[in-house]
Amino acid sequence: MDQDTAIKTQELVRQFVCFKLDELFLGVDISDVQEIIHMVPITQIPKSPSFLEGIINLRGNIIPVVNLSLKFGFHSKKINKSTRIIVVTLSEMTVGFLVHEVSEVIRVKSSKISQRPEIVIENINKRFIDGVTNIEKDDRLLIIVNFDEVFSRTELEKVEQ
Repeated sequence: MDQDTAIKTQELVRQFVCFKLDELFLGVDISDVQEIIHMVPITQIPKSPSFLEGIINLRGNIIPVVNLSLKFGFHSKKINKSTRIIVVTLSEMTVGFLVHEVSEVIRVKSSKISQRPEIVIENINKRFIDGVTNIEKDDRLLIIVNFDEVFSRTELEKVEQ
């Protein structure tokens, strides 16, 4: 087998940062994640959207923090020692997403990822979902979230203000 054929037959493996919101097991492509941080004090902003927890100062950069549970229409859980902020860059803006727990980084072959389901998962608009895969070690589904699709243009403008 020549090198070109070997490259074509190798399957692309993607890595996902796995996190929990309530009982949902979600993942985001690791290439989208700048960093994951423990909770820090969040400064609230008056008259901001309900899903915007506030802002933080991360090494001199002011970053809005979105409560992903509220954004997806769930009840917000109390912040505890497992709560994390996943920092990502969206449309040239850095945003922190508050999640209940970050559990692990997993590797998944691209062929094992199903396209987003046509049904709407309760309280989550299907445009947020990039795909779904089965995690064999504990036989549960991982919903792959596309953070770029979490906000509408109007919501993004409100967060930027």
